[in-house]
Amino acid sequence: MTRRVAAACALLAGMTGVTALSANPPASSAAPPLPAARYRDIAANVSRERVEGTVRTLATFRTRHTASTDLVAGEGIAAAGRWIKEEMLGGAGSGGAVVTFDEYLAEGARLAKPTPARNVMMLIPAASSWGAKRYVIVSGHYDSRASDPLDFRSDAPGANDDGSGTAVVIEMARILGRQRFDANVILVAVSGEEQGLLGARHLARRAAEQAWEVRAMITNDIVGNSLGQNGVRDAGRLRVFSEGVPSTVDEAKARLRVAIGGENDSTSRQLSRHVAEIMAAVLDDFAAMQVYRRDRMGRGGDHIPFLEEGFPAVRFTEVNEHFHHQHQDVRIEKGIPYGDLPESVDFAYLTHVTRANTAVVASLADAPAEPRNVLISRGVEPDTTLAWDPVPDEDVAGYEVLRRDTTAPDWQEAVFVAAPATRMTLAGVTVDNAFFAVRAVDRDGHRSIAVFPTGQLR
Repeated sequence: MTRRVAAACALLAGMTGVTALSANPPASSAAPPLPAARYRDIAANVSRERVEGTVRTLATFRTRHTASTDLVAGEGIAAAGRWIKEEMLGGAGSGGAVVTFDEYLAEGARLAKPTPARNVMMLIPAASSWGAKRYVIVSGHYDSRASDPLDFRSDAPGANDDGSGTAVVIEMARILGRQRFDANVILVAVSGEEQGLLGARHLARRAAEQAWEVRAMITNDIVGNSLGQNGVRDAGRLRVFSEGVPSTVDEAKARLRVAIGGENDSTSRQLSRHVAEIMAAVLDDFAAMQVYRRDRMGRGGDHIPFLEEGFPAVRFTEVNEHFHHQHQDVRIEKGIPYGDLPESVDFAYLTHVTRANTAVVASLADAPAEPRNVLISRGVEPDTTLAWDPVPDEDVAGYEVLRRDTTAPDWQEAVFVAAPATRMTLAGVTVDNAFFAVRAVDRDGHRSIAVFPTGQLR
């Protein structure tokens, strides 16, 4: 076990680096350990051969432009969508998962006319009554494009952008489709990304209108290549983009965030930290590279519509992109190959990415709900007190209070307090010198996403 992995396991198992006193029952000495072996076993089912086969098959539809619905048989996005649905149905079997086309009308400046479009979606229903309204969503976009965004006839194999992300989703459907988790899991291949995030916007709007409790949304976009145009190969990391100040923050919440110092502690940033911890605990030699930015400079992805609806969402992307293989007509120019072909995909790297997704989703979908109404003491005292509302899940074992230095990117210490306690005082710890959060822990060791304080105790 590497030193990095050991450190992550120690934190997730309930490292007690600060003294805990409680106005409620006293803190327990240790939290239930993280079920890392379960996540590792699930991730081990990922097949490189299947992942590679999916990317290569997606590239054979010639183009998957959102407007390419009326091409000859076996070509275009409609044919690709039917194939994806059949692959997902194979994963569902008779286990209760449902695979559907989620239809909408695609309209925008990058389409010559309004075009019927559809996402391909697998719903794995929640097994628990308390998780029936909760959702974990993972996407890749199956549409592709050539150099001209309006060109729906030229070859656009879209192997990496975003056949790679679509392959992640399909492989997860094959592995997770017959399993059950405490929360609903949606695995979706969306269309219309290249025309303005249209499929994701449709789904995010639906989630908001139907009052889904989206605990996490992850989009996989350009996740299949380890060698960048800069000549640097990085096969051991995956970028995780997360916004800091939420897209939906109102003026009152913005003032409170500034007063408490929570500019680096949005729900999406806590999701990113959770991703990094799970990857460190489960995967050897493959880590999350957290990027504290909503997306790449001047660009966007399918997590953004979910952020705009107020849901926690992050983007997964390879570390070094190769721009000759993105949004390019297939050609050779001055001896340089252009175009998004399967030959530009590192399938061993993409397999690691798929395993990371599978482990992270298993951890999120079985986790208890996040504590609500987390409050922290106002200061001008030698101790720090946090209080929160109890999580209603039947299997909650207790809560971890997390601490990190104000200059530290990740949580450094965790103190566990057994349920039904919902208050903890950290003796001798000054509130001004650290950041704090609370997360729930169930009896099997699954941990919720951490929750930064939303107000101050009176």
